[in-house]
Amino acid sequence: YTPRTLFPYTTLFRSLPSLLRDAERYRYSRDIAYSAITEEGHRIIVELPMPSCQASGAGEYLDISIDAAMGKGERS
Repeated sequence: YTPRTLFPYTTLFRSLPSLLRDAERYRYSRDIAYSAITEEGHRIIVELPMPSCQASGAGEYLDISIDAAMGKGERS
């Protein structure tokens, strides 16, 4: 193997901690989610307190909220 052919694997290896954190967040949110029927139809709902910090969008707010609920305290 050459460094060029190993590049995708080293990139994946470096991304592994972040991927594992995202998988843990997904499993947590899946475990606390519930379904509801609204006027708009069926919805999956994950209720978490809204963080009081600044974030760049709903996805970042969701990560921060899940981390806080899981006792992690900070998003990475």
